[in-house]
Amino acid sequence: MAKADFQKSVNMYQAQGVPGAFASINPVISTPLGYLAGDNVKVGCFVIEDSKNAGHVTGTNTGGAQPIGFVARDIVYPIMTVGDGYSMDVPKGFEVNVQTAGDFWVQVTEGVTKGQYVAVLKTDGSVKKGATTQSESVEDCVVTKFKFMTDAQAGEMAVISNMYLQ
Repeated sequence: MAKADFQKSVNMYQAQGVPGAFASINPVISTPLGYLAGDNVKVGCFVIEDSKNAGHVTGTNTGGAQPIGFVARDIVYPIMTVGDGYSMDVPKGFEVNVQTAGDFWVQVTEGVTKGQYVAVLKTDGSVKKGATTQSESVEDCVVTKFKFMTDAQAGEMAVISNMYLQ
């Protein structure tokens, strides 16, 4: 049996946010129907309905459809194998907390600017970069209705929201 790694560092300050966490006390809106993960989906990413499995969602978006929502962070996902560490994956077949509106923390892979639209990768629904307009074409991405509420550099945390639409 594998043992968990011993803690190697201690942070001086609490993290500003973690992917998928609620970023404010503003209202959030979830999908009216519950969904299950059609494959492993990542917390802090966007999902679409799985066309092959009714009632399931996936992060893979080959058709370029507008995502139905954002996977919010719940601390209910199991560690599947003893000795495995915590993961940000929702395992296939488990319930997914899909939010259609709200303010959330995401980790960006490229620098973003407040006010840009959120562009997500078609391969896994992760947030890639910002787009100037919602109709802008971003390679290998779908531009969502969410906007960045904060600036962030590559690898940093940013706040996204679509509450401006409400």
